[in-house]
Order: sequence, then C-alpha cells, then structure tokens
Amino acid sequence: MSSKAKSKKTKNNEPFYKKWWFWTIIIIIFIGMIYGGSNNEQDNNEPSGQGETELKDYVGQDAKNAYDELTAGGYSVKFVFDRKNNGGFSEEQFQDYVINDSFGSKSYSEMPFIVTKQSNNNKTVTLSIDYKTAIEANNKQQAREAKLEEKLGSVEAMTACKQYGKRNYRNFKLHDITGKMAEYPSDDNTWLFKYYVDANGYKNMTMECYVTGTSENPKVSKFMIY
Repeated sequence: MSSKAKSKKTKNNEPFYKKWWFWTIIIIIFIGMIYGGSNNEQDNNEPSGQGETELKDYVGQDAKNAYDELTAGGYSVKFVFDRKNNGGFSEEQFQDYVINDSFGSKSYSEMPFIVTKQSNNNKTVTLSIDYKTAIEANNKQQAREAKLEEKLGSVEAMTACKQYGKRNYRNFKLHDITGKMAEYPSDDNTWLFKYYVDANGYKNMTMECYVTGTSENPKVSKFMIY
C-alpha cells in the first residue's frame, strides 16, 4: 500500500471530535444559545401589558382619585370601610358611592373618603377608606393628646383617679383592662377617664374622672360614679 493511500485511510479513521465539521456545528449551536437567551431576557423585561401604571402607595390620598388611577392602569379595586361602625351601610354601598357618586342625598365632594390602608394582590388592590372629616377629627384629637401628654401624663392622671376612688369609696376597684369606655382630653388641660368600676358593694358601675394639673401634681377636678 502506498504512503498516499495510508494517509487517506488514517484521515478517514480520525475520531469525529477531530473533524472540522463537528466544531463548526458546536460553534453554530453556541451562538444560537447566546442570541436566543438574550431575546428571551428582553421579552421578560418588556411591560406585561399596555396601559398599566406603576402601582404606588395611595394611603392618605382621595379614594376616588386612587380608584380612577388604578382602574386606568388595569387594576381591579375593592373598597373596605376602615371602622367597625360603618353607619349601617354595606361595602357595596360604599363602593357604589365612591365610584358612581350615589350615596343618598350627599355627593362625594360633600363627604369624600381618604385611603387609610392598601393591600395589593396581583391585579387586585384593596383600599381601606374612611371619611375625610373623621380622619381630620382623629388627627386633631391625637395632636391634642400629644400636647397634653407633655404636661400631664395619662398614666399619672389615671393613678390620681385610682387613688381618689380608693380614698372615697369602699372596696373600690377599677377595671383598667376590660372596663375602658373612654380616655381622651376633654379640653387642652384635662384628661377624661370613663371606666367600669366596682365600689361600695356594687359591681360594673360607670366612673367618670376628670384630671388637671401636671404629671408632678395631678389633681382630680371632677369624679362621678353612677
């Protein structure tokens, strides 16, 4: 056998991974994987739908404006009244009032709602709402409490009520855990405490105690049990 024939035979018997066409195929597949992954990444980064707005925090904002923005962005909105006492109205009635401005004789502009809490679940947003007037009144009350607390602490004022009751009534016991009915400033200088108490052999009576002065020197200005 000639040397030329031997060379040809040896070349034909080379492993496939030493063939030029094998590596050409590998390179083509590798390039395809790179470009294919890049296109998939671009697709994933594209917006999932047209017309969606970026979901933001609507707490503290007008409920109707929040509803309009969210629905325009493709979201479903559910309203929940943020208080146990809802005036006898159902969630559906509040929903209809905010959306359609139909709530008896009052218009939404006369009695608007503010978003107090927000819960997001995919394309559904639940907004807890309360009357704007109620929120403003609550904020005013909290500011008054904070100001009075600086001068006359509620703990010190409550202690003065307990001591007064024990000095003036037999077997006096204030139910400070389960008997609280009210505790707030009756004015800028006075705490009002309204609790259930036991006194003079009677149980679960109502106590009203008004306390003025300072944390260092609290004074009971009015005390009633009935």
